[in-house]
Amino acid sequence: MDKRQFERCVEMSLLHALNKKTYVDISNLDTKQIRLQIKKRIYLKNRDALEEIPDESERKSKLHDAYERLQEDYIRILEKVKFSNKRPLEDDEDSSSAKKQK
Repeated sequence: MDKRQFERCVEMSLLHALNKKTYVDISNLDTKQIRLQIKKRIYLKNRDALEEIPDESERKSKLHDAYERLQEDYIRILEKVKFSNKRPLEDDEDSSSAKKQK
């Protein structure tokens, strides 16, 4: 997995966690912080094209449109993913060593 794919997975996870308020502790994050982080990545990826737009308000509008399209895409992807609230059970040392001996 390359850096861009990893960043997109993290972004999807954060947006999902914000919507569900579960899975991860996001008490120090809010929607605005996550939105700005995603927009920063989009901006850096498209810096050359965005800097060619002379009007700053139009540039911000294009960036926001790109963010909204990306968010819609994340929602589309996440609709196909089944999440579970259950955490995997951890084996205690005795049962782990017993399994290894068998």
